[in-house]
Amino acid sequence: MDCKSSLNADLVISNINVIDIKKGTVIGDQCVAIKGDRIIRIAPQGAYRFQAQTIVDGSNKYLIPGLWDMHVHIREYESIFFPLLITHGVTGIRDMFNPTVEDPGEWKSRVNSTNGYKPKLLQVASDIVDAPPIRWPGSIVIEHPDSAQVVVEKMKDKGADFIKIYDKLSEPVFRSIARECDRQKIPFAGHIPDHISLEDAIMAGQKSIEHLDDISLNLSPKSSSHRKRLKEASGKLSFNAYRAFKQQITVQSLSERDELLVEKLMGLMKKNSCWPGTAIFTIFDQLSNRPYPDMRNKDFGLNYYPDSLAVAYRESLQRPLPSAIQSNIRKLLLAKLKLLEDFERFDVPFLVGSDASPARAIVPGISLHRELEIMSRANISNATLLKSATLYPALFVGNERDYGTVSENKIADLVILSGNPLEDISNTQKIEAVILNGEHITREELQKMLKEVESKAGIK
Repeated sequence: MDCKSSLNADLVISNINVIDIKKGTVIGDQCVAIKGDRIIRIAPQGAYRFQAQTIVDGSNKYLIPGLWDMHVHIREYESIFFPLLITHGVTGIRDMFNPTVEDPGEWKSRVNSTNGYKPKLLQVASDIVDAPPIRWPGSIVIEHPDSAQVVVEKMKDKGADFIKIYDKLSEPVFRSIARECDRQKIPFAGHIPDHISLEDAIMAGQKSIEHLDDISLNLSPKSSSHRKRLKEASGKLSFNAYRAFKQQITVQSLSERDELLVEKLMGLMKKNSCWPGTAIFTIFDQLSNRPYPDMRNKDFGLNYYPDSLAVAYRESLQRPLPSAIQSNIRKLLLAKLKLLEDFERFDVPFLVGSDASPARAIVPGISLHRELEIMSRANISNATLLKSATLYPALFVGNERDYGTVSENKIADLVILSGNPLEDISNTQKIEAVILNGEHITREELQKMLKEVESKAGIK
């Protein structure tokens, strides 16, 4: 007599190995049932008699939550970037500045409410808030602390999820923005201004620190004198000269690293929920390995960019960098990898982002996997790397109820892999299928989407 309970679903994945993101373990031979856009049951194979329109055989495959890229710039390239993200298993993003939209809140609402294969737009930044001379067109200039109130109010009214701060803000303006954000109950995040210490940024309430900005410099007991030198150089040097000068000072600080400061600052980040964000490893790896004399478009995913962008970036990647700058970049890349080990050692959650953007040869979707691959050079576990692209982003945006793990009642944004990412993080690239809002997108459909993007980009 068959005493198994029956359960109706729309989609069932049978015999699948489920990755337990929190524990970093594999739960074998599971059956995952999905109805609508939610997971309704996860049970050992054979525990239920499932009735479903679609049953997917997950034998020898692995199931993870959809990946999140927590630092992207979509700009005007939705029709190219959104399918690229989905086909690479990226089902959620945080956009860090889109100067092509007037109202970030309206844009977020439109993207999330329209049909089609696209990632969730989970958070959108305000316009960049900086001091002159600005680097990015569309930034808001604040030179006086009294201007902070109006700027914060304006961007909050436009639906920004947080105020994005940048490098050149003065200390009085930074503190005024922090006070206004606290008063108006909106977070601020982004770069650490050059004249602000990491400790001050944390204590002022900065929510995330992008590109692991200046963390290494702040692990030196001489960091205040280093910042003083940066302040003296600010405004006197061109952008490129100043950046090279800052890299040189930061490299100097690496030999001054103080383990007591490491422990203190890691503790402060964890206690005050200040999240480090990566968004640097792919960029630095590209820079440290230039030039690429024999590169093809497909080597960097440039076959998915419009011709005008692909040609410009291919030429850029084929140009050498000054040897001194390249040497510094390589040292800084190693230092940033060391920071990942600090985060794991002190249990500081961090966010993986790739800085994918049409402003550089960092192609969305592809870039997140590349970021994870480079990060795996650090002496940290693949389980921690997976958390940085799944669970930690869900915690950061305050929605672990719906995202971050493969669990019952959560949104069915999932990725089926043919390899175990706990054994090798590059297995996140072995995508067999993507499940988006409960809809099963096969490998064949994903490949078709990629071909359509390539055709749309106009590159043969």
